[in-house]
Amino acid sequence: MFTERQKQLARLNLFQTVYTPEFFISGEVLHDWRAHGLEAIDFVSDFEPEADIALHAQLAGTTLSVDTTVTVQDQENREHSQVYLALTENNVLSEIRGGDNAGATFNHQYLVRAWLGPYPVKKDGTTELKTQIPIDKDWKLVDMSLVAIVQNMENGYVLQGLALPLKD
Repeated sequence: MFTERQKQLARLNLFQTVYTPEFFISGEVLHDWRAHGLEAIDFVSDFEPEADIALHAQLAGTTLSVDTTVTVQDQENREHSQVYLALTENNVLSEIRGGDNAGATFNHQYLVRAWLGPYPVKKDGTTELKTQIPIDKDWKLVDMSLVAIVQNMENGYVLQGLALPLKD
């Protein structure tokens, strides 16, 4: 699942090889995120969203039931857009056993636990999804969010993104 996403992003950026950059912002690689990350986020945040997303999630046992409604506004975007869902978790600790970072403990933020999609956008610009996502017993729901992304796969632009914290 993650390999296919990397291949999509590599194609969008006209890369000859697939690798794991640290950051993509609206479909483009940001090589020096420490120097330019906030500036790039501010830049893309100035654009008006070109899609609307509504998310509803309910936990029943070890399954998260997700209802998603998406509306894409522009005809060109409708033809090329796809919807993705992700479950992310913060505060995931991992002890590194080998390599240059052996002995270090990393505290991961926005770690993607589940990646779903792509889901197509219908010709009228709408998508309604009802999805069931199994929740692993080791995941901490209090640190998790459900994320929805609408992306134009012709140019890579993220038309809208929405995160719904699962705590409470």
